[in-house]
Amino acid sequence: MLDRNKVPDVLVQSSLNSIENAGILFSPNLNSRIAEYQPYEYDYWHRYLQTEPGSIEEIRNATKLTEFYLLKTSQKIQDNPRDRKLWAERFNNYSYELYGKVDSLQVGQIALRDLAEFDNPSTDTKLIEIYKKMASLALNNETSSDLNKFEGFKTVLLEKFDPIIRVISDLPEGPYNPACIRDVFGKIIDELSKEDITWKDWSITNNPVNTMLSVTAEKKQIDIPDARAEVSSKNTLLGLALHELFHARRAIAGYRINDEMLTFGLPDYLAFEEGFATLIEYICTGSKIDKIGDRYVDTALVTGVIDDLFLTRPELIELDVMRSNARALSRNKKFNEIDAKRLAINSSNRLFRGGDGKPVLNEFGQIEIQPVYWKDIVYYAGFVKAKKYVLDSLESGQSPDSILDLVLLGKFDPTNQLHLDYLKNKHNL
Repeated sequence: MLDRNKVPDVLVQSSLNSIENAGILFSPNLNSRIAEYQPYEYDYWHRYLQTEPGSIEEIRNATKLTEFYLLKTSQKIQDNPRDRKLWAERFNNYSYELYGKVDSLQVGQIALRDLAEFDNPSTDTKLIEIYKKMASLALNNETSSDLNKFEGFKTVLLEKFDPIIRVISDLPEGPYNPACIRDVFGKIIDELSKEDITWKDWSITNNPVNTMLSVTAEKKQIDIPDARAEVSSKNTLLGLALHELFHARRAIAGYRINDEMLTFGLPDYLAFEEGFATLIEYICTGSKIDKIGDRYVDTALVTGVIDDLFLTRPELIELDVMRSNARALSRNKKFNEIDAKRLAINSSNRLFRGGDGKPVLNEFGQIEIQPVYWKDIVYYAGFVKAKKYVLDSLESGQSPDSILDLVLLGKFDPTNQLHLDYLKNKHNL
């Protein structure tokens, strides 16, 4: 008997997590998740149709429907249907309805900044050619760092996240395997619990099915699976901890005021939250966050956004390895091709999860389309949005403390007027 009062949220990412078998991607959790959600299809529709047009609730319920049909479409693709083009198109449409589309001007700006580092005689010419083509789309030639603009904000961040910084400051340089990362996160939560007892409800887990670190507000868990890549240095570990515990901290704020939507996220909150979490990494570690730019341009390269650049999954893996080598050369670091290949495969699995990792070809053998999960663009798009929000707020006279206090009220986007109206109407904030 179904409990109609407890319609489950659709857990997209963990449902689509992909592994490879004989060159084909598949999602081992997918069928069981769809079997769980399928009995509630009517409820997803009913709740959507009963909400006020343009309201937060309508957008939220529409998002649940889109997520449900994204999973259904993924199942069709992985069942190897005759009309792969149709299902690939539908999968991509649902994906960018949820996460947005790539902005070719932003692709150009990222490529331009990376070219300044890559362009030397030892770099693979194929990598340079592709990045020059992308860089031609940039609107300006700005490649300098803007870290100095956040000095006052950095001071407040270091104070607010002091327990995290204290734990990691005493650690050796690294690297850190997943077991070590779990141990560090456990110690951080112990420290946070001394200041806020709410953290005692949170646990660190190791789910053997998963390959990526994830924060699940509903279960109050931070999952750090053994299959996750190791972290190369203490500074990178600091960035990771700040990023992931920022997600958890916003969920805790929602729990504290008993608001489900601020706990699990108002509709369209994700880009800002991921962007702000990445901004914290950037400001507090002082390191360029390569992966968010890489994921953004990679999404462009495998979706045909840029003319004459349409890479298959094997071609993207090859490009990723070349890019890692170029960075190692420019930074005078040792390049390990085996590690680079493993990380490139993991990254491609993220991008192609939900599909089978295979392109749909036309009669001339050219790529027409391939199913791609667009979520990873939100990290860079949100990073740009969060940077602008903080700088504009500082320029308007707001204090760093007041900016951060507002952002930490729960999972919402302070640049979204509907979200601000929700906070004002429901909590008088």
